[in-house]
Amino acid sequence: PISASADGTARVWNASDGRTIVTIQADPQYLKFARFSPDASLIATCAYSKSIVKLWDLDGKMRAELTGHENVITGLAFSPDGKQLLSTSNDRSVRLWDLDFWMQDGASQP
Repeated sequence: PISASADGTARVWNASDGRTIVTIQADPQYLKFARFSPDASLIATCAYSKSIVKLWDLDGKMRAELTGHENVITGLAFSPDGKQLLSTSNDRSVRLWDLDFWMQDGASQP
């Protein structure tokens, strides 16, 4: 399991003994969302008052920042195959991110 916390961390937990496996300091503010990709190789996070989605590997290394919303993010969901991420925002937009593109070194906003 994964949790998002008011201290800005995302934590991956060992379900059998309740210990923390990985802690990611995703933001200095309250973390609103933390989601696993279907294969559990990526974590998507978003802070409560931010319009940026951050992607992390399980070592806690940030892999990408997805920018484009103009207001706070209200939802995050990975596609079943893990190749896309859907984000919704209070700016009344829905964005479908191509993660194959974003995970390339040097990817820039399309």
